[in-house]
Amino acid sequence: MKKEVKITEKNVKDLKVGDIVKFHNGYCWDTSALTEFELSREFVLTGNGNEQCNFIPNRLQKPMYLIINQKIKVMEKLDLNSRKIKKELLKKPGTLFTIEGLNCYRFKKDFEENYKSEGEREYDYFPKLIETNIHINEGIGNLHSIQPFESFGESMNISKFGPTCIWLFSYDLVDNKTTSKINYDKITILSYKSE
Repeated sequence: MKKEVKITEKNVKDLKVGDIVKFHNGYCWDTSALTEFELSREFVLTGNGNEQCNFIPNRLQKPMYLIINQKIKVMEKLDLNSRKIKKELLKKPGTLFTIEGLNCYRFKKDFEENYKSEGEREYDYFPKLIETNIHINEGIGNLHSIQPFESFGESMNISKFGPTCIWLFSYDLVDNKTTSKINYDKITILSYKSE
């Protein structure tokens, strides 16, 4: 039996890694297992573009609920350094990850948990956040792709999930094919959608 408890300012500090939360992603209700990344920022990534759902919603958002007694894989118990686990998580839509050596110039507050603003906006180079997507195509089946979490337009399709790396491809405006690969050892999983 599942029990849903509304998350409020009184109980938000009791949330921990692996807790299952129910939130509205803008289209429908969804669930997710909380990760360290989400706990430190007090929001859940919805998987729709770069949208997020705050633990304590603003007046335009629907409330979030903690689901008690639901059996699910807990993030703490997964070996996120395992190639096999990374491969399976990257097949899910809404998995957020970084790639070693791929950085972008961003606002520090978005990446540093203990950042204290002193009235000035500070920027620096941080790992680029990348998200997985699945596009359903009845003719050829599901097409997996990745795209930067914070921007639209850029994306690469996944041609296959190999034993040691992901193979990517895309086409430019004049049909020139670009291919690349990412080794699982260079990927760090930040969060993923629960079943």
